[in-house]
Amino acid sequence: MNGRGGWLGQDWNTQVGVPTGWFYWLPPNGGNDGQLNAGYENTRITDEYAYNGLYSLKFDIPVGSHDGFVGTRKYPINGNGRSSVAMSQPQDITSIYGVVPGDLIRISVWIKGMNLNPDSAAAVGDAWSVALTPIFHNTIGNNAGWGEFWSRDIPLKFPSVTSFDWTQFYIDVPVPEGALALSVRLHPLGRFSGTVYMDQLQIQKNEVTDVKNGKGTPVTYNLAQNFPNPFNPTTTISYSLPERSNVVLKIYDMLGREVKTLINEEQSEGNYNITWNGDTNYGAKVASGMYLYRIEAGKFNQVKKMILLK
Repeated sequence: MNGRGGWLGQDWNTQVGVPTGWFYWLPPNGGNDGQLNAGYENTRITDEYAYNGLYSLKFDIPVGSHDGFVGTRKYPINGNGRSSVAMSQPQDITSIYGVVPGDLIRISVWIKGMNLNPDSAAAVGDAWSVALTPIFHNTIGNNAGWGEFWSRDIPLKFPSVTSFDWTQFYIDVPVPEGALALSVRLHPLGRFSGTVYMDQLQIQKNEVTDVKNGKGTPVTYNLAQNFPNPFNPTTTISYSLPERSNVVLKIYDMLGREVKTLINEEQSEGNYNITWNGDTNYGAKVASGMYLYRIEAGKFNQVKKMILLK
């Protein structure tokens, strides 16, 4: 616990049913150079409030500049079996099942807020925020190294109030090619002050049609593989918009000729599903074969293949 430059960590209260594998990072320098009296001394598992069960994770952050987090260990991504995990369960988690590169995953957590300062949030911006930080790794296991190759602090949008009751917040993130594992950090950013309780952190494949409430925003543009594929007679195409965009989504045959325009309109940020019935712009049914679908949204464009089998 005393080596400089290492991680300062602990097995977060397994006696009360919190899964193993958590660690924390303390200001001002992090790791074993962190100081318990530098803003995170009141970060702890507590029975003061809970959304599910008896306990939650409490951040009680004073006014000032701080930067620290509580994070999970790496969880291998496994394309077989179950499609979600929940940190609220009273056992350790070994893998994230049912997720493969190209899928969109939703990371959610329930939060209760107190002693908040909306005016400070408006003045400082994202630095006065609580974020979820997903990290994708191309390694598995401690001996293979940390292997971080994609990460981002994604601020959550709290209501403009001084307190709020348990509310679920979430982000949607595409799984990049090469990702073998995922870790997540619960991360009050550097200028945040106030009290938040966090409970029931979950990771699952996102199959939600649309995001309307503003609490979950995709991180990047993404076009998912249609499902099912091959298909007959219908298939669903999913895509994500991190910001309001003009969206054009079209189907082409393998000669590049337009078959069907599915979307041609401006859309707000969110996650969308649309179904193609295997018809043309004129209502005729297309023949079996391979087709292309292409999305253009802002400066983003991508093409994928699909197969209709009759």
